[in-house]
Amino acid sequence: MITICKIDKYNTPRIQKRGYIIDNYYSVWLPNDKTLYFKSKRKTQDFIRKANKEINLIAHELINNQTEIENLFWKKVQSGILYRNVQEEINESAISLTRLITHTKGPNGTYFIFKFLNQTVENQKKALLLLSEYEIHYSRNLEVMLNKNESIKEQISNIGNKTT
Repeated sequence: MITICKIDKYNTPRIQKRGYIIDNYYSVWLPNDKTLYFKSKRKTQDFIRKANKEINLIAHELINNQTEIENLFWKKVQSGILYRNVQEEINESAISLTRLITHTKGPNGTYFIFKFLNQTVENQKKALLLLSEYEIHYSRNLEVMLNKNESIKEQISNIGNKTT
């Protein structure tokens, strides 16, 4: 599997000038309202490794969903206002995926990973809801895709829960 994005920042224990330890923990901040604390550098790096694996699995799932949505769109929707609205949501989702791959390096990379993951999920959901208005006999396939989208959103919010 290709690594799309990764968390690589963590805080080390802080020590004052005279050798007193202010806090004795390594910490990892996640934008889904979590700061996780670890006693050792090895445990911190293990957590980061597991979280990166989860994030990359989610990113690959989102890329697969994007392809499915685009295929469904190009096969079924021909023209009209709905065509433009769905196409706009699909394009926004593609832009978020591109940014997830290209703009998540640097000091604020962790924040942008979660921001672009959530944006992609929301845009894909909007596109699926618009497609469901268009085609009634494809509702089962769209329903499965919407459920998958919801499970991905839940996975994003649960990153950091299982591995502490």
